[in-house]
Amino acid sequence: MATGESILDMVDGNGRVNYRRCLTFINTFAMSYFTDQCAHPFLVGKDLYEGDMTRNLLPAATMRFSMTTDARPEAESEASKQSSITHAIYMLRKKPYSHEMPNVVSVGRSSENDIVIADYVISKSHAHLILFHGMYFIIDLGSTNGTRVNGQLLQPNAKVRLDPGSSIAFGRIIFVFTAPADLYQGLKAKR
Repeated sequence: MATGESILDMVDGNGRVNYRRCLTFINTFAMSYFTDQCAHPFLVGKDLYEGDMTRNLLPAATMRFSMTTDARPEAESEASKQSSITHAIYMLRKKPYSHEMPNVVSVGRSSENDIVIADYVISKSHAHLILFHGMYFIIDLGSTNGTRVNGQLLQPNAKVRLDPGSSIAFGRIIFVFTAPADLYQGLKAKR
């Protein structure tokens, strides 16, 4: 890996971070090099956040383990796609040709969005994430399946503040609004 590599080099056109390259990057470089490149929090799939990341972020004495009774591999492609999305990391960033204001990151299923989440429960234009005076807010754009923050259903066009660690559900797909330092620490291999 070249010393000049950037986290932006690992983000695809949909805003999704290449997980394996990100792990290599994090385990190669210091936290300051990573966080200096990350101006905004990330959307981290809930299953990833509650899995490997939580094990790395929490002290061993406070770890919680959960077991599922169904250990079968997922047979359906929709179930696999859902699992893939719940383990994804999306970077809050603007596409070069974005139609939104510079402080607005659009989220939806349509390729015109800054963050594209390709699942049928996500509306074409689902929500906006807004940076305003150093704070982050989310607005549901009247999506079909709704947006929830920390379990609370948002009213369409109502602005709700996001804090690091907030859970955001676009329909049934849940992400955790994760600060760059927490992402780094959560994915850093324990030595």
